[in-house]
Amino acid sequence: YSELPVAVAGFPALVKLDVSHNALRTLPSLPLSLETLFALGNHFEAIPPAVAALPRLRMLSFKSCRLRSLGEAPLPPSLQWLILTD
Repeated sequence: YSELPVAVAGFPALVKLDVSHNALRTLPSLPLSLETLFALGNHFEAIPPAVAALPRLRMLSFKSCRLRSLGEAPLPPSLQWLILTD
């Protein structure tokens, strides 16, 4: 898949989301309840701005993506694990 449906934001109790191994380049708004986001093996060049809006995010993985930068938006201060390795 190259796009995540915007309907994903309609799951207010979602705490873990794994969108790994797709062809994603960006993300829509995500549920504010997310604590874990795995986005391994996609085509991101930067961490999408939607990630900055996740106040409960504790674990974030963009492993094996095409990251060139962390992006312009700050990462959530709640973040405890950040995985960016190839």
